[in-house]
Amino acid sequence: FGEELRLGEWKPRKTSQKIRRLWVDSEHEFFEDDTGAFYAKGPNSYGELGFPFLFNGPVRLPFPETVTSIEAYLNTSFAVGSSGKLYSWGTGKDLGEKTDKKLTPGVVPLEPLK
Repeated sequence: FGEELRLGEWKPRKTSQKIRRLWVDSEHEFFEDDTGAFYAKGPNSYGELGFPFLFNGPVRLPFPETVTSIEAYLNTSFAVGSSGKLYSWGTGKDLGEKTDKKLTPGVVPLEPLK
């Protein structure tokens, strides 16, 4: 998590945050700090950071509950909340949506297996 000097060239940045866990994908990254807060960094071209505007982050994820698990996959993101709800956002077509972009985290409706 540093400063991009040129496309693909990064300068490391010192931070006072202690990183507990890190998830890295080719398009974006997530990290959890020592307080349990989750942050995202990347281009956000498809809303994969969970916000409806372009920026590179890092930025704290906007969740209505505590995140217990998170995953980055191409331009799509998934998280599980403390309630057990599954959230998704990013490239909507990867999620079975009719839209190209799902810009903010939304609950994935799950049905029990029959």
